[in-house]
Amino acid sequence: MQGESDAFDATIAEAYEGRMAHFIDRVRDDVSAPDMPFVIGLIDCSVSCPYRDTVRAGMLAVADADPQVWIYRR
Repeated sequence: MQGESDAFDATIAEAYEGRMAHFIDRVRDDVSAPDMPFVIGLIDCSVSCPYRDTVRAGMLAVADADPQVWIYRR
């Protein structure tokens, strides 16, 4: 679970989607597993994270773009 600290700053939150996609690509490259599945835990810090919706949108966009990435919602 991660992403909550990214939701405190507008610039960082806006970059979240690209940074998460890059992270996933790097991990897959590092372990030579191009189809490695990932599960992203959808953050829910509505009171303390002013850019929560931006980060959540980035998480959902990454999952929508990659069939091996899923979203966990509690």
